Amino acid sequence: MQLTLQGKPPAVRDQIRKVEQLGSTRTGKLAKWGFLIGAVTGASLAYASVEGSKGPWVLGQSVGWGAIGALIGAIEGRQSRERVLIYRSP
Repeated sequence: MQLTLQGKPPAVRDQIRKVEQLGSTRTGKLAKWGFLIGAVTGASLAYASVEGSKGPWVLGQSVGWGAIGALIGAIEGRQSRERVLIYRSP
């Protein structure tokens, strides 16, 4: 048995160690996690640092840090793809 990939020469079965199928990017999933982590971090920092009217400051910090976290998560998610293992040699 041999495996032929588009634009590549055939590979003999003995040389095949692992076959994975690449799925979609994980942009949305990691952006959501980044937003949540950033929002919690921003709220914690604002709550710990402000003594007076905390409400507006905590909300602003949560949204700001959440947006930064979402941006970082989206960038990271764009570069990584889900992988599904199809075959692994024994």
